[in-house]
Amino acid sequence: MSLPASQYSVLDAERIERVDESTFRCYVYRFRFFALEVCPVLLVRVDEEPNGCCISLLSCKLEGSPLVEAQNDKFSGNH
Repeated sequence: MSLPASQYSVLDAERIERVDESTFRCYVYRFRFFALEVCPVLLVRVDEEPNGCCISLLSCKLEGSPLVEAQNDKFSGNH
């Protein structure tokens, strides 16, 4: 990744969404676990550095079944 993050096209638009020039939302593989559907969603920032890039995880949440999404508050630190 020698170009600025803003110059890369999003190859898999169903799984990666550009939020701004250096921030992306990544939808990890959606899977079913018994009766629950789970899809981890990562918010990452790509920072350019002299020898490449640094990808930083900004947040992670779960999407899918209502019971799964209800668990996000338990991991957000906003108790």
